[in-house]
Amino acid sequence: MRVVTGIGKTSLVASWAAGLRKKGMVVFWHTLRTGDSFTLVCTKLTQLFPEHKRSEVLEVMAGCVGEGRFDGLIDQVIRLLGGFKGAIVFDDYHLCQDYALRMLIRGLCASGVKLVVCSRTRPVELVTLSGVGEVELGPLRVDEVTQFLRSRLPKVRDFGRLLLECASIGGHPLGLELYCSALGSGGVSRPNVLEGFSCIRRCGRLCQIVRNSCFHIFQSLGVGWG
Repeated sequence: MRVVTGIGKTSLVASWAAGLRKKGMVVFWHTLRTGDSFTLVCTKLTQLFPEHKRSEVLEVMAGCVGEGRFDGLIDQVIRLLGGFKGAIVFDDYHLCQDYALRMLIRGLCASGVKLVVCSRTRPVELVTLSGVGEVELGPLRVDEVTQFLRSRLPKVRDFGRLLLECASIGGHPLGLELYCSALGSGGVSRPNVLEGFSCIRRCGRLCQIVRNSCFHIFQSLGVGWG
């Protein structure tokens, strides 16, 4: 699942996961962070293994850490999860920078395990695999924006004016939520909300560009970047 910021991907997948849990299905959920390592996530995944297999994997992992090679362990973890009947969710995949961890997630995708990966960027190494479906959630369409405004502002009658006024938000749910809150409370002027949200979006894009540039520079120098 690939989405823009603030679209509600985590809430949507969490609702889906909650439905599975109500049916008695086990759901493993990990929200990835920039510094997450293969060993961290693999240790959490061992919770899904039988006790004797868990100890075996942790022992092998300790040896792999010393050698700095995880290929064999990745294959072993994927095989052990082959019979897992639940679902696995990795949120914020775009933040994952650990090569071995990315290879583990790729291997799980290819193995046919029930797996959901959420990302703000398109993970080409995953979506090109056979049997992997891709869902992209973008900004709301005009008719969806109208429904959104109606649900938040039931007393308003002239939605045409509001649609023109919030056009600069570009159908972004978070911006629309802030806009409706400003209208409802009257505490902040609508122009200030629109200007502020546009500024946040520009700053967010700039920070991402700078971060990506720094990551590639450090990577070329062989230095870790967190």
